[in-house]
Amino acid sequence: ATKPGPTSLQFPIAGGSLAPDAGEGALQTSGGVQILKKAEPFSPTLKLVNGQIDFKAKTIGFEFEIGPTPPFPGVAGRSVLADVVLRSPVAADPIKRTIAIVDAEARLQAAAASTLNDVFNQPPPAPPSSSNFVLGDPLGTLSMTVQAQ
Repeated sequence: ATKPGPTSLQFPIAGGSLAPDAGEGALQTSGGVQILKKAEPFSPTLKLVNGQIDFKAKTIGFEFEIGPTPPFPGVAGRSVLADVVLRSPVAADPIKRTIAIVDAEARLQAAAASTLNDVFNQPPPAPPSSSNFVLGDPLGTLSMTVQAQ
Protein backbone atom coordinates (compact mmCIF):
# COMPACT_ATOMS: atom_id res chain seq x y z
CA ALA A 1 0.00 0.00 0.00
CA THR A 2 2.60 2.51 -1.04
CA LYS A 3 2.83 5.25 -3.63
CA PRO A 4 6.08 6.02 -5.43
CA GLY A 5 6.22 9.63 -4.27
CA PRO A 6 4.58 12.10 -1.92
CA THR A 7 1.29 13.75 -2.78
CA SER A 8 0.06 17.00 -1.30
CA LEU A 9 -3.68 17.56 -0.93
CA GLN A 10 -5.38 20.72 0.27
CA PHE A 11 -8.91 20.87 1.65
CA PRO A 12 -10.57 24.17 2.57
CA ILE A 13 -11.87 24.51 6.10
CA ALA A 14 -15.65 24.82 5.78
CA GLY A 15 -16.57 25.39 9.42
CA GLY A 16 -16.23 24.35 13.01
CA SER A 17 -14.62 25.54 16.20
CA LEU A 18 -11.25 25.01 17.82
CA ALA A 19 -9.85 25.72 21.29
CA PRO A 20 -6.62 27.77 21.33
CA ASP A 21 -4.65 24.71 22.51
CA ALA A 22 -6.44 22.39 20.01
CA GLY A 23 -7.61 20.24 22.93
CA GLU A 24 -11.29 20.66 22.03
CA GLY A 25 -13.35 21.35 18.95
CA ALA A 26 -13.88 20.01 15.46
CA LEU A 27 -13.17 21.43 12.01
CA GLN A 28 -15.03 20.42 8.88
CA THR A 29 -13.39 20.44 5.46
CA SER A 30 -14.98 20.50 2.03
CA GLY A 31 -13.90 18.62 -1.05
CA GLY A 32 -12.36 15.20 -1.14
CA VAL A 33 -10.22 12.67 -2.91
CA GLN A 34 -10.89 9.55 -4.97
CA ILE A 35 -8.53 6.59 -4.81
CA LEU A 36 -8.66 4.13 -7.71
CA LYS A 37 -7.01 0.76 -8.27
CA LYS A 38 -7.06 -0.28 -11.91
CA ALA A 39 -7.76 -4.01 -11.96
CA GLU A 40 -9.72 -6.73 -13.76
CA PRO A 41 -12.59 -7.62 -13.68
CA PHE A 42 -13.38 -4.29 -11.94
CA SER A 43 -11.50 -1.27 -10.61
CA PRO A 44 -12.26 -0.58 -6.92
CA THR A 45 -12.63 3.07 -5.91
CA LEU A 46 -12.85 4.83 -2.59
CA LYS A 47 -14.09 8.42 -2.34
CA LEU A 48 -13.29 10.31 0.85
CA VAL A 49 -15.23 13.59 1.10
CA ASN A 50 -16.20 16.21 3.67
CA GLY A 51 -13.57 15.51 6.28
CA GLN A 52 -13.95 16.27 9.96
CA ILE A 53 -11.06 16.59 12.39
CA ASP A 54 -12.17 15.95 15.98
CA PHE A 55 -9.54 17.54 18.20
CA LYS A 56 -10.88 16.12 21.47
CA ALA A 57 -10.85 12.54 20.12
CA LYS A 58 -7.72 13.28 18.01
CA THR A 59 -9.22 11.66 14.90
CA ILE A 60 -10.04 12.52 11.31
CA GLY A 61 -13.05 11.04 9.55
CA PHE A 62 -14.66 11.30 6.13
CA GLU A 63 -17.82 10.35 4.33
CA PHE A 64 -16.91 7.13 2.50
CA GLU A 65 -18.24 6.04 -0.89
CA ILE A 66 -16.97 2.64 -2.03
CA GLY A 67 -17.52 1.38 -5.56
CA PRO A 68 -18.32 -0.11 -7.90
CA THR A 69 -21.70 -1.29 -6.69
CA PRO A 70 -21.98 -4.22 -6.58
CA PRO A 71 -19.83 -5.73 -5.09
CA PHE A 72 -19.31 -2.71 -2.79
CA PRO A 73 -21.95 -0.76 -0.86
CA GLY A 74 -21.69 2.65 -2.54
CA VAL A 75 -22.32 5.41 -0.01
CA ALA A 76 -21.12 3.94 3.29
CA GLY A 77 -21.54 6.96 5.58
CA ARG A 78 -19.07 8.76 7.80
CA SER A 79 -16.22 6.79 9.38
CA VAL A 80 -13.03 7.62 11.21
CA LEU A 81 -10.03 7.07 8.97
CA ALA A 82 -7.08 7.94 11.19
CA ASP A 83 -5.80 9.01 14.57
CA VAL A 84 -4.22 12.47 14.64
CA VAL A 85 -1.03 13.02 16.66
CA LEU A 86 0.02 16.62 17.33
CA ARG A 87 3.81 16.39 17.07
CA SER A 88 4.62 20.01 17.79
CA PRO A 89 3.08 22.66 20.05
CA VAL A 90 -0.02 24.43 18.82
CA ALA A 91 0.71 28.12 18.17
CA ALA A 92 -2.12 30.44 19.16
CA ASP A 93 -1.62 34.11 18.33
CA PRO A 94 -4.17 36.30 20.16
CA ILE A 95 -3.08 39.44 18.26
CA LYS A 96 -3.57 37.93 14.78
CA ARG A 97 -6.40 35.72 16.09
CA THR A 98 -4.91 32.58 14.51
CA ILE A 99 -4.28 29.03 15.62
CA ALA A 100 -1.53 27.15 13.76
CA ILE A 101 -0.94 23.41 13.72
CA VAL A 102 2.12 22.12 11.87
CA ASP A 103 2.95 18.56 10.84
CA ALA A 104 0.29 16.75 12.86
CA GLU A 105 0.58 13.09 11.92
CA ALA A 106 -2.36 11.02 10.61
CA ARG A 107 -2.11 7.28 11.33
CA LEU A 108 -4.54 4.67 10.01
CA GLN A 109 -7.08 3.19 12.44
CA ALA A 110 -7.71 -0.59 12.53
CA ALA A 111 -11.27 -0.49 11.12
CA ALA A 112 -10.16 1.78 8.27
CA ALA A 113 -7.21 -0.55 7.52
CA SER A 114 -9.64 -3.45 7.29
CA THR A 115 -11.93 -1.51 4.93
CA LEU A 116 -9.00 -0.50 2.71
CA ASN A 117 -7.82 -4.11 2.54
CA ASP A 118 -11.33 -5.29 1.65
CA VAL A 119 -11.54 -2.72 -1.15
CA PHE A 120 -8.05 -2.65 -2.64
CA ASN A 121 -6.57 -6.09 -1.95
CA GLN A 122 -8.89 -7.92 -4.31
CA PRO A 123 -10.02 -9.37 -6.68
CA PRO A 124 -8.14 -12.68 -6.28
CA PRO A 125 -5.40 -13.69 -6.31
CA ALA A 126 -4.59 -12.18 -2.94
CA PRO A 127 -1.64 -9.77 -2.98
CA PRO A 128 1.43 -10.34 -0.81
CA SER A 129 0.90 -9.51 2.86
CA SER A 130 3.41 -6.67 2.51
CA SER A 131 0.75 -4.74 0.56
CA ASN A 132 -1.79 -4.95 3.40
CA PHE A 133 -2.89 -1.82 5.23
CA VAL A 134 -2.32 -2.12 8.99
CA LEU A 135 -3.12 -0.22 12.17
CA GLY A 136 -0.82 2.77 12.50
CA ASP A 137 0.18 3.05 8.84
CA PRO A 138 1.18 6.67 8.23
CA LEU A 139 -1.24 8.53 5.95
CA GLY A 140 0.56 11.82 5.99
CA THR A 141 0.71 15.07 7.89
CA LEU A 142 -1.81 17.83 8.53
CA SER A 143 -0.88 21.48 8.73
CA MET A 144 -3.28 24.38 9.05
CA THR A 145 -3.65 27.94 10.17
CA VAL A 146 -7.15 28.72 11.40
CA GLN A 147 -8.40 32.29 11.45
CA ALA A 148 -10.58 33.01 14.50
CA GLN A 149 -13.52 35.39 14.45
